[in-house]
Amino acid sequence: MPQQLKYLPKATDLLSRMMQSVEHLSGDTTEYAYTPADRLESKVRTGQVAYSWYYKYNLDGGRHVVERADALHSERVDEYVLILYRDD
Repeated sequence: MPQQLKYLPKATDLLSRMMQSVEHLSGDTTEYAYTPADRLESKVRTGQVAYSWYYKYNLDGGRHVVERADALHSERVDEYVLILYRDD
């Protein structure tokens, strides 16, 4: 029977946001950080499958950029762009 992956919340803050989780089998730890506006600012995992993701937002609160770095894909930047279509 295959073992199931489980992520266990280890720490939350006063607003019940997850601050840390631990992957059950490997013991990899993920740390979360939030902006003052309560948006996810970063997610950094250490251990066997290490990665880091950093988020930036537009003034209206929409996600603008995600900067990702990991051993498998190296580094990359994803930019979210609003495309408006006009039907004349």
